[in-house]
Amino acid sequence: MRAGDRIANKYVLVRPIGKGGMGAVWIARNELVDASVALKVLGPDRSEAADDAKRFRHEARLGSKLRHRSITRVFDLVEEPDGTLALVMELLRGKTLEARLREPRPVSPEEAVAIAVPILSALDHAHEQGVLHRDVKPANIYLSVEPDGQMVPKLLDFGIAKGGGKPDFSTVDGKVLGTPGYMSPEHIRARAGEIDGRSDLFSMGVVLYEMMAGASPFDAPAPSARLAAVLETDVDADPRIPPKLWIEVQRALSKRPSERHPSARAMGNALALAIGQDEASLAKLLRTAPPPNEARFDNRTGDGVEAPVAPTVQPSRSGRWIGAALLVATIVAAALVTRARVAAPTAATATPTATPTATATATATATATPTAPATPTATPTATATAMPTATATATTSTTASGAPAAASSGLAAKRPQVPGTPPPPEPAPAPSATTPQGFAPNPGF
Repeated sequence: MRAGDRIANKYVLVRPIGKGGMGAVWIARNELVDASVALKVLGPDRSEAADDAKRFRHEARLGSKLRHRSITRVFDLVEEPDGTLALVMELLRGKTLEARLREPRPVSPEEAVAIAVPILSALDHAHEQGVLHRDVKPANIYLSVEPDGQMVPKLLDFGIAKGGGKPDFSTVDGKVLGTPGYMSPEHIRARAGEIDGRSDLFSMGVVLYEMMAGASPFDAPAPSARLAAVLETDVDADPRIPPKLWIEVQRALSKRPSERHPSARAMGNALALAIGQDEASLAKLLRTAPPPNEARFDNRTGDGVEAPVAPTVQPSRSGRWIGAALLVATIVAAALVTRARVAAPTAATATPTATPTATATATATATATPTAPATPTATPTATATAMPTATATATTSTTASGAPAAASSGLAAKRPQVPGTPPPPEPAPAPSATTPQGFAPNPGF
């Protein structure tokens, strides 16, 4: 397949964005309605394989049957005269959880639970329809970003799912289908009669552990070693996982299905309770910047998806009030200090001539007065002034003695001149620093 090829006489291939076990995924344009879609294409060389074609059609049926906000929508299945099959799906903007885990920024427990709970809700919906996913892993969880910036985790790829009244695809040519390291013990043993929804909960437990600990609990160099680790290794607690949350993750990783949570919904509720959140508050943790427009859709990362945007935690209202209170307190304190300095009597001098006082500028300043000299005039040793600023931003300045001065407004008044004395040199402007207007939002979890 090449860019520009047409499928079903209306879908024009734009570019590939991924490749899986059963074909490539393309961005395509529906010319009839001028809309972008995702096409999962199984070429004629693969569609001739009976098992691949059956699995592809099976995924199409399950995708159209399952209706959940965290499950990718399937619109249609088209077949070309040469045998090419194409699954028409909604086009998502964002990145996979697998890509997120490759980033240096760690996943916090709150973010991990916020991602897991919607996926568990999708699994609960699938289980109620008699469908088992059986391939839950980071590559099959997509962090989709809606136009308003809300991130919605979505479950992908029901290619080896069980259910829907169709034949079981547990094995092909005697090989167990699944991903080593994420398959449950009963899935590895290929005991079809023992597999139910709790097998997906084991896989979700592995994903949760990997998000928070940074590595799979059953990591090994070879697939066979990972399968053996699932069957034989007891997972120890990781210090990066909070104790209350570890209780639920450990339960999901139990070797025996009867020791796990009874349902995906029960597991999701337990995870949210462990961190003191509910589904609505967890959704607020996944707010991010809106995705790029379709005109900018060609900006991609190396793995063929759009340039990702990191989720941010919105600053709380209490945090904004605290920041404002601290700002006001700082300005008031500086004003009181300056007023006390200006009101204080100047040092006595040996002459009746007037000593210059603090000048009024856009930023308040204070004048340091020398001790009594033996000269007929008193010349200030240092005068700290600051030029008026062009904005309404509150600023502070530093006096010659190092004390902060308060913020004020107005134009600088002329310095008084004593008759018969040369004018004092113009002082250098004192350094000023802009007072922060609030606290920057937390860049991450």
